[in-house]
This record gives sequence, C-alpha cells and structure tokens, in this order.
Amino acid sequence: MKKHSLKTVALAFAALACMIALTVPSATLAQDTPAAEENETNLKDIFESDPTKNKDNRPKNGKEMAYEFYEKCTTSPDFFVAEKTQKNYCACKAAKMEETMTPKEMAALEDDTREGKAARDKMRMNADANCMRDAALTYTYGICMKDPHFREIILGKSSMCRCVRDLVARRTRRDLPNIIIKAATQEPLSTNPLSFYLRSPDYDQLYSLSKEHCYTKMVYEDVKNK
Repeated sequence: MKKHSLKTVALAFAALACMIALTVPSATLAQDTPAAEENETNLKDIFESDPTKNKDNRPKNGKEMAYEFYEKCTTSPDFFVAEKTQKNYCACKAAKMEETMTPKEMAALEDDTREGKAARDKMRMNADANCMRDAALTYTYGICMKDPHFREIILGKSSMCRCVRDLVARRTRRDLPNIIIKAATQEPLSTNPLSFYLRSPDYDQLYSLSKEHCYTKMVYEDVKNK
C-alpha cells in the first residue's frame, strides 16, 4: 500500500512538471528594460470595479474571489520584493486564477485538505508558472543596482545589471517546473512560491554566478575598448 502511494505521488509530480512546462511562455526576453520593470499593472485593467461589494448574500463568483485574493496578497508584506513588484505579481496571479480556477477552488486555497492541495497545485501551475518570472526579473535588477559589490561602478552599471537580470530570467524560465515542485514539496501550504524561490540557495547561487559573469564581461569589454 505504501509503495503504491509513493508511486502515485511521483506520477502526480511528474504530471505537474509537464503541465507547467507547457504553460510557461516560450517568448524570448527583450534586450531592453522589460515591461514588468517600467509599467505597473493597473488592477482596473483586470477588474473594472471592486466586485467584492456583494449585497445580496449570493455565492461569490470567480471575479469576486480573484479580487479577494488580490487584496490579501497585496496586504501580506513580502520583504523580498518591492511593493510595486508585489502588486504586479498579485494582480497577474489574480487574473490567471480568475481565468483558470473555479470559485470553490479559490476558496479552498488555504485549506489543509486534499481539495486545498489540489487548488494550490492548480494555482502554481496556471498562475505562478506565468507570473513568477517577471517578478523575479524585476527583483534581480533592483538588488543588482543596490549591490554593495558594485558600489564603485558609475558608468555601465545599469547595462551590467540588465545582463544579470536577463541571465537569471532565462534560467528561471527554464527551471520553473522544478522551482514550483520544490515550493510545493517544502512549503505545501504556502500560496507564495515566489518568496520561497527568492530566499532559496538556488536563487542565491544563480544570482552570484550571473553577476560574476556579467561583471567579468563588462571589465573585459572596457579593457578591450581602451
């Protein structure tokens, strides 16, 4: 019975990885500053008005549940990302959840039940798989620009940090299935795999290797051009 249960779990995670891989956008990164870094998502573009003003005690619909998630998501402070980045991430997730999840599934997100686990897996697969990369990308550019190792760099810092950002974003997009499965395994009740990823040793190592590569590249090109 135990072997059968482990085999079932393994098959479930394999299926989750395949579905995430199919969900992640395949478009290549632009070389200039990405939209996520320049344009804050306006919630009005997703929800025309506050749909939570339910006056007739009817069951909440998908738009109402998604707006409720957005409100909770943006008022739960995440010390790893800036407020603007968090709002964009939450708005992106809420919009994807409205498109792909039922009100019943959204209501079960925080439940420690079989239904809650299924709802969180669906959220990670359909929302986080599409929204995490841009948030990680914006976060990476921001910490690079403030990195104390680059304090003395004045000219070329933004170009170097775009290089770091793009390397991290490409690797993050490639590894998203594994990142989300790790988040689901190590923090199964969490609805924020982005925070899990940004404080993980995997992200720290990726950022360190990327900034070393881009700094070396900048120094080499500077010497070559003299």
